[in-house]
Amino acid sequence: MKPYILITNDDGIRSKGIKAVYEAIKDFADVLVAAPARERSGASNSVTIWKSIKVKKQKFLDTSGYAVSGTPADCVKLGVLSLAKRKPDLVISGINHGPNFGRFILYSGTVGGATEAALRGIPSIAASLDDFEKKADFSFAGEVVRSMTKAFFSKKIRINSDTIININIPRHKRDEIKGFKVLPKGNCEYVESYEKFSDNGSETYRWMVNERVEGSVFSVPDSVAVRSGYVVITPLHIDITNHTGMSRLKKELLKNGVMPEGFISRASRRKKK
Repeated sequence: MKPYILITNDDGIRSKGIKAVYEAIKDFADVLVAAPARERSGASNSVTIWKSIKVKKQKFLDTSGYAVSGTPADCVKLGVLSLAKRKPDLVISGINHGPNFGRFILYSGTVGGATEAALRGIPSIAASLDDFEKKADFSFAGEVVRSMTKAFFSKKIRINSDTIININIPRHKRDEIKGFKVLPKGNCEYVESYEKFSDNGSETYRWMVNERVEGSVFSVPDSVAVRSGYVVITPLHIDITNHTGMSRLKKELLKNGVMPEGFISRASRRKKK
């Protein structure tokens, strides 16, 4: 039986990136396409709560796919619970039209779709191409996704069900790629601002990411490596607990008695008895 793979993205079902993923894996996998009907960049892990989600089955290359009115996480949740013929063996989100490293991992709808899979116990890959140009070439990025996917199913690599493999592919030409690196998430710094303008008497703001802070982004491992021509792979985990900080905080609370004035815990009351 062929592997069953659900693919999604945040650029929308008509984007070049998700088509590149499909073309890269369709010969060895059964593929379920469930992607946003429109661009949902920056959707992160958000889901639709108060609105109904509309789903339209439509032609997708040589098959059909589902255009979903919700977010990438909605697409995965709906895909797994309602559209899939069985539980997917893998979820691939992307290929994003632009990188997802550093702090932007937290905003990313691409990573958000993969995270929803991990929350449901399904191994996942989030793939992004470091190129915002309209004529961006996704062919090598598709090769990378194919290679990683085949490696997973041939058991050459292991992806735990609570793990997201985040891949950033440089915009370099194929013969200029230097190799790959497994690196942690960095903390690239950008100059951010809001552009203010008037719209029919209302004040309107638009988020602007103007430029990278020199001396900051270039000291960060993931972005540096991608811009230098390396494919960067970062394993992400859905457990966001700071275990070291939790242990320290517990000790501080016990030591310093940081509780409302006059409060006596049940354990303290027992000791007094």
